[in-house]
Amino acid sequence: ITAGDRALLTTGGTENNGCNRQVIGTPIAFDAGKPCYFGAKVSVSEATQSDFFVGLASTDTSIYASHAVTVINAAGFSKNDGATALISNTIKAAAASTATVATAFDTSKHIYEVYFDGSSVYYYYDGNLVNSLASGWPTVVMTPSIALMAGDGNARTALVEWMRCIQLE
Repeated sequence: ITAGDRALLTTGGTENNGCNRQVIGTPIAFDAGKPCYFGAKVSVSEATQSDFFVGLASTDTSIYASHAVTVINAAGFSKNDGATALISNTIKAAAASTATVATAFDTSKHIYEVYFDGSSVYYYYDGNLVNSLASGWPTVVMTPSIALMAGDGNARTALVEWMRCIQLE
């Protein structure tokens, strides 16, 4: 099968019910001189009453909690419950550096990409550069990750068409 959705994430029907998914055996680190790419094409069923994260994150049982990204190290995109602001996140040892993406979050499929060129991190949304950082990025091992939480008493879904991660040694 070469086209269509590859994964479905579904929350329960109570507020803050959710799921975290992380790839096993794919350790990625932003090491100087070692480029890395993460990308995913994803849609979420509800634009406002949901929490969402996609990107690279350190292994954690709770990427999201209480409507906030709580993972200790990450580089990706998030959207918090009650809002439609899409945010690029860089979290190093629990210290976050965020930037709001100009386009409001919606239920359409979008492409989320994080590229580390060996010295800086770049964030792309639907092929457009939306943020970059020359320092302050995590240096620990991370893995491709996605999280979804319901923002009210209704179940939420996310459809993943593709997700890929490549690191050059």
